[in-house]
Amino acid sequence: MKRFQKVKGVRDLYDQDMHDFLVIENVARNICELYNFSEIRIPEFEHTEVFARENDSSDVVNKEMYTFLDQGNRSLTLRPEWTAGIVRSVVENKLYAKPDLPLKYFYLGTNFRSENPQKGRYRIFNQFGVESIGVESPFVDAEVMALGYTFISSLGLKEFKIELNTIGDSDSRQAYNEALVAHFEPVIGELCTDCKRRLKQNPLRILDCKVDHNHPSILNAPLNSDYLNEKSKDYYKQLKTVLKNLSIPFTENPRMVRGLDYYSHTVFEYISTHKDMGAQSTILGGGHYGYLVEQFGGPEMAGIGFGLGIERLILALQAEEVDLGEADPIDAYVMVLDEEARTYAMQLSIYLKAYGFKTDMNFAERSFRSQFKTVDRLNADLAILIGNSELEKGEVTIKNTVTQDQETIKAEQMVEVAMKMLEENAEIREKAEADAEKSHECQCKNKDGKDCDKKDGEDHDCQCKDKDGHECECQNHKH
Repeated sequence: MKRFQKVKGVRDLYDQDMHDFLVIENVARNICELYNFSEIRIPEFEHTEVFARENDSSDVVNKEMYTFLDQGNRSLTLRPEWTAGIVRSVVENKLYAKPDLPLKYFYLGTNFRSENPQKGRYRIFNQFGVESIGVESPFVDAEVMALGYTFISSLGLKEFKIELNTIGDSDSRQAYNEALVAHFEPVIGELCTDCKRRLKQNPLRILDCKVDHNHPSILNAPLNSDYLNEKSKDYYKQLKTVLKNLSIPFTENPRMVRGLDYYSHTVFEYISTHKDMGAQSTILGGGHYGYLVEQFGGPEMAGIGFGLGIERLILALQAEEVDLGEADPIDAYVMVLDEEARTYAMQLSIYLKAYGFKTDMNFAERSFRSQFKTVDRLNADLAILIGNSELEKGEVTIKNTVTQDQETIKAEQMVEVAMKMLEENAEIREKAEADAEKSHECQCKNKDGKDCDKKDGEDHDCQCKDKDGHECECQNHKH
């Protein structure tokens, strides 16, 4: 029999990987709700011209799109990025006419790019992102950047930096493009084929070349800051002021241009600084677009957004050893001790689910010992034992796996007793966590590195470490 395997550059998500994705997606939804961004879903393929517009020079359009002809001989493209499709939807559905702007949407879903698979880079990848459309303001740009900062920080990522730049408005960009053409034309023969194409399409993209990035002409290229008009300078200055007032740290990178052609004014990247991330260190990128809505036939209207690859984010979290936890244990596992009682056991299992208990049951003929191993593996709080005796008497035997208490009760009492046992277990866990915080091995040193002789709770200048050498988070010392 032929064995089928997944296509190169894609992944299957299940068990712990799926759990990690769901944790990240839930945090994304919660943060977006706080910022009043609502979810949008658009088709996974569009007419090719939605992405391949005008004289686009980006690698996404020129090299990486999955494009095909359908049965009607129409050229369609699997979604390589979200912004173009969202703007298409905004214009087609006249969402720009809503009275309250900006439009604020977030998305979670797959993108498709035909590129060389490598660590953190797949041909089908999952992305979280936001778009804020309808108001051109440094404050709107700052809100989008703040949302990204809040999201990444909420997951526990610490080793990252934010790089910021401005491309300026259309007049500033045009002046800069002319300067770049004059700069690169004399040496264009020394640069790669893509750079030759970019010189005509969008010379700004030469600065982002991955092949010739160390060529002297690129290293010594003019800076766009020298070609910004006063409007663009004021916009950028105000944005930086707002970010500083919001305590969002950033560094300026005058060479940043980002990978898509539609950006203007603000561009930014959130980059992991962990040593293990290597070349795949950018975890979030985005920018402002002033003319995209108009290109799709809508009114003159600005927008800003970002995209974040979830696979890349997980690599950064793993590099910092951030634990996203494990799937929640189940409440109850129904053990079938006699085949004649299986229907009765299933009735009880479905009944528990109806009352909100996370429940599973044994579906195969297995020994008592084998079933209890499943209880342990699933970390079930309660084992529901059902055999012929329980069936004949209309009873249920419940074993609390935390306290080891066991009761045989009438079936109509099952929900009430199960609830009490779960509440009891929750109290036991809370107490254990509280005790663990109070009782631990710590190594408290004073500022001179000697053993600290101060009493617990007494103010002192110390360097308190736990037994593993990390900063101590206990409440036994004030520092």
